Amino acid sequence: MISNPRPAGISLVGTMAMMMGVFGLMIGMVVTMLAGIFSLIGGGLDVFGLSQSTVALGVPIGIGIMVLGVFWLVTGIRFLKPRRSAWKSSITSTVLSILFVAACAILGLTWFAIALVFLVPLLFYLNRGSVKQFFLSAPTTGPLFAPRASANLESLVERMETESVRKCQNCGAMVPAGATVCSYCGAPA
Repeated sequence: MISNPRPAGISLVGTMAMMMGVFGLMIGMVVTMLAGIFSLIGGGLDVFGLSQSTVALGVPIGIGIMVLGVFWLVTGIRFLKPRRSAWKSSITSTVLSILFVAACAILGLTWFAIALVFLVPLLFYLNRGSVKQFFLSAPTTGPLFAPRASANLESLVERMETESVRKCQNCGAMVPAGATVCSYCGAPA
């Protein structure tokens, strides 16, 4: 089977996706914790220039960032081995991130729109012919190491069967490997 060459940028996108996942998880936790702390402070929010409604949005936004972090981490890990699911999960993560950024921008957090500078070109890159073909021509199912492991297991079983017993030439009974006569008919093995 001839495999497609790995397009330029796939390893970079996979690495960046894993980094986005890890940072997304950390940033989401920090945003969620800070929103909880600031909601407890209440009156001291004027010092930071935050309104009560902005702080109230912090918890769902932090949770959303953590969920997207998990999506991006899984996507980055799937990029290590070209599979059809890697392309699908990257498209899903990109579209969900764009929708999340749009929702945050609509809610007044316009600085979230900076992420569109990276997400929109990524969406176009993932839909390029060579990138799409690379992933869509990859295998669809099965564990990562199954073919090699099953071949090794089959050869081991076959070798054990041929080394431990053999058939008697006279009666066809199974004779242990070191025996000189058949225990069933007494003929030389």
